Amino acid sequence: MITIKIKCKIDCKIYKKHFAIIPRMTSQNIDEMSLWICLNKIQGLGSIGVVKLLQKFGNPDLIYGASYSDLKNVAPENVASQIHNGPNLEAIGEDLAWLAQENNHLLT
Repeated sequence: MITIKIKCKIDCKIYKKHFAIIPRMTSQNIDEMSLWICLNKIQGLGSIGVVKLLQKFGNPDLIYGASYSDLKNVAPENVASQIHNGPNLEAIGEDLAWLAQENNHLLT
């Protein structure tokens, strides 16, 4: 049995090209997982906002590397500011601990 932690519901038919299950956490993918989790925790962003950012920039690494002005063209100012400040890695320790457990996966 696979357990998936999901915080939002959206129509996967419309956005299915953006979703994947990242396999068990490894040293190679922990940075990628961390960025996905940080992006999901941004206040005011929401699932539709994430999809818009992905459509514009491609992946979380490129989203966090985007300029503030480019981010403001896709997201509200407060969201753009939070992203531009960089990922809040201190806020995701509990999530990473959950992911480190057997049979827990990240849906992106």
